[in-house]
Amino acid sequence: MKKTFLVFLLFCTAVPQVFADAAKQAFVTGDYSTAIETGRHENSAEGLTIACRSNLIIGGFLTKDKSAANYLHAAIKDCIQALELESDYFDAQISLAIALSFEGKRIKSLHYPKVARQMLEKLIQTHPENAQTYGALAAWHSQVSAAGFFARLALRASRDQAAQLFQEARKQGVIDFPLTLEHLKFLAQGSNSDRQEALKLAEALIKYPTDTAFDRLLQKRSELLLSALNVGKKRDIKKAIQHASAFNEAVDWDDVDAFPKEEIPKN
Repeated sequence: MKKTFLVFLLFCTAVPQVFADAAKQAFVTGDYSTAIETGRHENSAEGLTIACRSNLIIGGFLTKDKSAANYLHAAIKDCIQALELESDYFDAQISLAIALSFEGKRIKSLHYPKVARQMLEKLIQTHPENAQTYGALAAWHSQVSAAGFFARLALRASRDQAAQLFQEARKQGVIDFPLTLEHLKFLAQGSNSDRQEALKLAEALIKYPTDTAFDRLLQKRSELLLSALNVGKKRDIKKAIQHASAFNEAVDWDDVDAFPKEEIPKN
C-alpha cells in the first residue's frame, strides 16, 4: 500500500513537468496552439508564460485580422495568471510588460505603456545584471520614440535613452534574438552612421544560430531589412521594419475593446 501511494505521489509530481516539457517543445518547434493548450493545462507560472508568448506570436505575426487583438488579450491574461501563481516570475513580468505596450499602441492609450515602463524599470532594480531587462526597456523607448513627437513627449521616451539601454544590455550579456532585432530596427531608423551599424548587425543577425521556430521567423524577416539597408532608401527601410515588427499587419484590430485596466496587477 505504501509503495502504491509513493508511486501515485511520484506520478502527481511528474505530470506538471511533462506538460511543461511538452509546452516548451511545442513552442520551440512553432506549434503555438499546442504550446498554449499544454501550457495552460500545466497551470504553472512557466506553462502560462509559454502560453502568453505563444499568443503574442500568433497575434503579432501570424494573424492579419482583428482577431489579433483577441490573441493579445489572451496573452495578457495568461501572463497575469502566471503572476498570480508566482508574483516575481521574471519571464511573465517581462512578457506582460511587452504585451501591455502593444495594447497601448493598438488603442493609442498612454495608460498601458506607462504601466509597462514602470514594470520594466522595476525589473531593472530587481534584476540589475540581467541583459534582457535593459534590452526590453531599450525597445520600449525605441518603439515609443518611433511613434511620434506627442507619444515621446507624453511618455518621456527618447532615442538617447534607448541607445544607452541597448549599450547597457550588451555590457550585461547576450540579449536574445527578438531583442537583438529590436536593436537592429532602432539603428535602422537612426542617422547615417546608425544605419551603417544596422547594416553590420543585420548581416550578422541573418547568420545567427537560431534556437526556436520564432527565431527563424524573425531571421527570415530580417533578410528583407538587410536588403533595404543595402539599397539605402528610407521608404523601403520603413516598410521592412514594419514587416519585422509584431502587430503591424492586423486590419481593424483597434475596433476591439481595450483590455480592462482593473485586471492589470498593481505594480
